[in-house]
Amino acid sequence: MDAILLIVSTILFMQLVFVIVNLSQLQSLKQEHGDNSTFPTISVLIPARNEANNIIDSLHSILQQSVPPLEILVLDDHSSDQTAILVEEIAKEHPSVRLITGEALPSGWQGKSHACHQLAQAAQGEWLLFLDADVRLSKHVLAAVGPTIKKQKTGMISGFPKQVVGSWMEKLVVSMMMFVIICHLPIRLVRTSQDSKFSAAHGGFILIEQSSYWQVGGHETIREALLDDMEMIKAVKKAGIPANLMKIDRYVSMRMYHNQREVWRGYQKNIFAGLNKNIGLMLSVVIYYFTLYLLPFGVLLYGIVVGELYVWALSAYLLAVITKTISDVSNRMLPLYGVFIPFSVFLVLAIGIDSACKSFSKQGYEWKGRRYF
Repeated sequence: MDAILLIVSTILFMQLVFVIVNLSQLQSLKQEHGDNSTFPTISVLIPARNEANNIIDSLHSILQQSVPPLEILVLDDHSSDQTAILVEEIAKEHPSVRLITGEALPSGWQGKSHACHQLAQAAQGEWLLFLDADVRLSKHVLAAVGPTIKKQKTGMISGFPKQVVGSWMEKLVVSMMMFVIICHLPIRLVRTSQDSKFSAAHGGFILIEQSSYWQVGGHETIREALLDDMEMIKAVKKAGIPANLMKIDRYVSMRMYHNQREVWRGYQKNIFAGLNKNIGLMLSVVIYYFTLYLLPFGVLLYGIVVGELYVWALSAYLLAVITKTISDVSNRMLPLYGVFIPFSVFLVLAIGIDSACKSFSKQGYEWKGRRYF
């Protein structure tokens, strides 16, 4: 066992070094002082389905921008709550806000992709900024975006917002999102390689130049994809169009879920799809994460019970904690969450296995009143 734990510790040390180097390659949005009248115009596009609890704060955060967007379009995707009424009330006071009533969902489309497709068709800006309704923008985010898109000229930019978490499962599971990315994806290759394997995006913040969007076929070309954000950046890279994953958490925040049920269902819908529904890859991930994060912790606990100290188990656990803490701090989350990484990994693996089971049993995934397969 000591030999296995030594190997695990070595792998985790190499991973720690990789994460430190990898984070240094993550470019940040930076506000620059100058003439913002030369910035490309931006249309902010928000697909909204039953977002009455979010849409007011979302719109207010956009309306208070120091550099305002050209327009703010909200598509009401057949909400059963007060979403549309709330948007209409704000639109009366702010002409830049416009409500679009969503069309019926055609066969072969996922709901969010169809909503984004309609928004893009109505947009007039040179760049399209797709935001989820639970995203909040700080006052200067568009001022920071302007110089970046002016320099890049074309293509796509995405980033991971600061994750606001409340419930214990949010803290354990949502914090793993950034961890997985920086541990396994060479960030530099997202912007320098045209290979679509080196792709990452967050659907809560997708900024894409309009002609680039239509060049790759827009959301219509990915209409059946559960992970529309990942498929969009892959399509952009395959077309040879620039793509970049940037550090945006200083300017953008969001709370994706509000309780244990939402966390489970949200990740249940995405994990197996994120592995291309490949059962071999799923099993490999389970074995890899179990060996690196759960096995050392289990041995460490066993040692406490029998009164022995397994040094390499402690080493592996501490290396994992340090790496997770670096990940959390990089995304402006509390460093304390890193201590609980074995529990985070256990939950993510449990949700992933459930995700695979739901897929193979053809039960599908339920989210916001719709069922996805």
